Amino acid sequence: MAGRRMSLGAKWQLDAALLSMPVDLTTLVSMSLTDPEAFFKDDCLHRMVKILLNESNSKRSDHNTKLDVLTILANLAKDQKNEEARDEIKVVLGGCNEWFDEYLTSEPIGGQDEHGMPIEPEMHKSMLLVLSRVYDYSLKTEDLLDLTNGNRQIALITVVSLLEDGETYTTELAQRKGAQPGQVAQWERKLVCERYERELVLQLCRLLRGFTHPTAYFSSMPSNPKQPAMADGEYRLGDMPSTSGGGGGGDEGELALYSVDHFSEEINSLLDLTLATRLVEKLAVALHDCLFGFEEDLDEVEGMDIHAQAGEDEKDGERRGQDADASGGASGVGERAAESRHLDKHEHQAVASVHAFLQNLYFYGTRRTAEYQQHLLADTILIPRLVLPYLDACVREARD
Repeated sequence: MAGRRMSLGAKWQLDAALLSMPVDLTTLVSMSLTDPEAFFKDDCLHRMVKILLNESNSKRSDHNTKLDVLTILANLAKDQKNEEARDEIKVVLGGCNEWFDEYLTSEPIGGQDEHGMPIEPEMHKSMLLVLSRVYDYSLKTEDLLDLTNGNRQIALITVVSLLEDGETYTTELAQRKGAQPGQVAQWERKLVCERYERELVLQLCRLLRGFTHPTAYFSSMPSNPKQPAMADGEYRLGDMPSTSGGGGGGDEGELALYSVDHFSEEINSLLDLTLATRLVEKLAVALHDCLFGFEEDLDEVEGMDIHAQAGEDEKDGERRGQDADASGGASGVGERAAESRHLDKHEHQAVASVHAFLQNLYFYGTRRTAEYQQHLLADTILIPRLVLPYLDACVREARD
């Protein structure tokens, strides 16, 4: 028995974490990445939600503890091949009580914290991450508005903040030095970064597009079977049957004028928010990093290779310089061609969704549209950071 190593499961780690005040789930967050199956034993997930997520006493389960619980659920739901795990997480989420729903709604947003950093809706971000993965990236904008209790500003900031992040950060414990005779092992905390999967990026962009689609505002939809449908069963406002004499007549699918006025006001408020928060620039940077970040990394590596090669040329003379021209330069181009890739359908749809969001703000807005047009063309980095790289990727794909 002395030589057997005991494996400490998720239940044991949870019991140990419950001894701290407030509860520290750092070890369990790391375990959700390395050993996810351990959480589906001994009713571990249900206990976490019941004891920590629904706990109103902040001395026992504070804001960070609840964020850790949601991070664990998001990590466990990431494996899309494990349907049983996602079904179990759906059941676990059903155990959230009304107090937690109120706690989620009351989350502060806006302003800056004590460190001067902007306050983001972290709980909403984590919950949206969990729900997107659990429900196979099929959420609609209406679902997000239900999550934010109808607050469109919080919903929009939640989506944009996740796109800005582009990745999740977790802390894991790693052994720095093994145990020596008469000594104990040394451990340290390491920051682990994981990029968002492309399906999640598309989900976020599709949610963003939904903020400017009439279906997120109108309570009734046209029932005319000849009505041309858009993606996901949506309809553009220009395709709606006319509400005044002629085309629609007394059709059941007609929309009341007050609904159109309400839609215009909502779009105008979104346009005001977009201009005030420089939302276009944030979207351009976020999508560029998600879709084209690999090209910058490759350029950086090539730049380092060029500088290193130049140093060697100075030391070794013309011979090594000729070798670099003959072989090094060719291999560098070959490596870049080998590592460059084409955008997949999810990434093309993500760009199209963001384009639809920006375009619909201009089409459906009834004021400040000229200012918005100038803002897009001259005041943002939309063209150099998103439009041109995307066109370049499309040309490269068509050429190949």
